Amino acid sequence: MHPKIRIVADTNILASATISNRGAPAKIIQAWLKKKIEIIISPDILEEFRRVLFEEDVRRYSSWTDDEVRQLLQNLAISGIQTPGVLELSIIKEDPTDDKWLIAAIEGKADYIVTGDIHLKNLSSYKGIKIISPRDFVKILEKT
Repeated sequence: MHPKIRIVADTNILASATISNRGAPAKIIQAWLKKKIEIIISPDILEEFRRVLFEEDVRRYSSWTDDEVRQLLQNLAISGIQTPGVLELSIIKEDPTDDKWLIAAIEGKADYIVTGDIHLKNLSSYKGIKIISPRDFVKILEKT
């Protein structure tokens, strides 16, 4: 058995997975729940997940209950690969808050950052970590 793929998943992946159980984001979360991949998080990332997943717009469209979202966040806090988020980087000039994804990826030795964020995707890779769309990542998952 080869090592599990390690990813940093951006907030939109989680939000989209709670809105639709179809599509690439849902497949990524399902793969993590089935322990096929590992998700890397930092305190800043977990806090952003909490904040965004309970925003009114996300809750309005989400098919998940508040308790299901809380359970997902708790599972991430327990089963996600925790990084300290202390590395200092200044890479994404257009949106410095996006640096947290790169920091977690480096600290957690990620294989991929899976995102729809244009600032991150414009990099295409960073220090050997590929930055790809959810759809492209699912294609990789389907080959493993």
